Amino acid sequence: MMPSSPHQSGHTGILGSGRRNRRSTSDISSAAKEGKKWSLTTAFSNSKKPSTPANTFPGSLPSFVDPVVANNIRQLQKYSSKIQNVGKNIDSAWDEYVKIREKCYECCKSLMTPPVPRRESSVVSPTTLVSPNPENQRDHSIDTLNLVAIDTGSSSQSSSSRVDPSLHLGSRSAQGQKAAREWQASIELLIKTLRASLQETYNTYDRDPTPEGFERICNDKKARFNTIYHMRNASISKMMSADLDFFPKYDVRFRNYDEIKKDLVKLQSILGTSGIPQNRTIVERRISPTGDVMLEFANTGSEQHPVFRFRVASHCLRETSSPIFGHMFNAHFRAELDDDLQRNLPLPPSKYVCADGSEVMLYRMPQTEPNTERSLEILLHAAHNHYDRVPRDVQFSQFVAIAEACLRYRCTSPLEMAVEHLWLPYWRDKATEDSLADVLLISYVFGLSENFTSLSRLAILGMTKPGTNWPPKVAEKIEAVRRAKVPPTAFTLQI
Repeated sequence: MMPSSPHQSGHTGILGSGRRNRRSTSDISSAAKEGKKWSLTTAFSNSKKPSTPANTFPGSLPSFVDPVVANNIRQLQKYSSKIQNVGKNIDSAWDEYVKIREKCYECCKSLMTPPVPRRESSVVSPTTLVSPNPENQRDHSIDTLNLVAIDTGSSSQSSSSRVDPSLHLGSRSAQGQKAAREWQASIELLIKTLRASLQETYNTYDRDPTPEGFERICNDKKARFNTIYHMRNASISKMMSADLDFFPKYDVRFRNYDEIKKDLVKLQSILGTSGIPQNRTIVERRISPTGDVMLEFANTGSEQHPVFRFRVASHCLRETSSPIFGHMFNAHFRAELDDDLQRNLPLPPSKYVCADGSEVMLYRMPQTEPNTERSLEILLHAAHNHYDRVPRDVQFSQFVAIAEACLRYRCTSPLEMAVEHLWLPYWRDKATEDSLADVLLISYVFGLSENFTSLSRLAILGMTKPGTNWPPKVAEKIEAVRRAKVPPTAFTLQI
């Protein structure tokens, strides 16, 4: 009897049946004449200063913490306090911010990213486009439009300043994370305050101000140009403002606002990648460019593979037959949660900001995922109904890799048509004794019961070792039958 497979029940076998520095601005005099204050909100003016001076924090860090880490924490605390207490002028806040933005970003990057273990004989480039693994090198070249390489290196430390990871406590300490989050909060507060000031001017000078209209000029530069042009003309006709520099400076503030938002996205990405060493390559594949989920495979147990991230649409994966994706994305999924399935489920997701500024939920998957010969990509594209991204012809090794990916996530339904009508008809007559174990795996994964039965019989009689990619239940079942049917003098399967 065929062991249970990830395939849905009732499926008929195919082989058996054929089947990418803003200039600062001074106070706007005309705004003052109009009684409008370009100032920070009470959130800044009321910020409490720390009881300890910003540049000294006696007793805050253990003496054995890496001095680079301690200095990074002190720098972030100092500059966070400086931004929040810079004064009431928005332009002064920008002038201070632009001086320290890069320095603070590097401090956060160093604190939140685990250090590279010391290597005496090699230098690792912080940005890598291809994995040292030749197989992955080939994989990356196939689909370059979907590949994004992210610099996970840090320039804040030279190789001579790196210390043993066990002494680098700041990367995981509450103080290190708190300092980075405090800097993030300072940027968010600066954005919020600048936005409020921009909206105040919009509400004053636009002919028909609406919340939607302000959102539009925040996000669309062409709409912003047109709106500011009409606001300037209206103010001239109504004698609302005689200062010719008023609106050009307003436009500069908008551009500064855009820059700070970009900085926030970069910082959020660093905070979101905490836990990934600096020397790891991160490869993002956009299966769904507007997807709401990022699947991250850190591959911590197999570092020859890069860190993979796949942006997907949860509703597409929810509709597959996979109990793993079902439990992840369907609150009403009722399949039995056995121990094996529990081990393959990720922890609850966290928010993650993508390079385009959009926010998704990031799931840190427990599986080791090599994406051999684009196997998982093909499966995910099929689940999103991207049939033009599913190859009509596959090499046998790619066929096997796809079957392994389907087995790993118990997800076969997106590819059943391709298997039935494209791949199996070509390979069914080309199987050899050397490929018996792989054909047996394919038959098991895709529910080819008749073919599985006949191949199992051959495996029982002629194979002395199980396939390396066989599920344990399959290997155990075949071994049990072999012991019962084959004379004791014959070789046994070495499981």
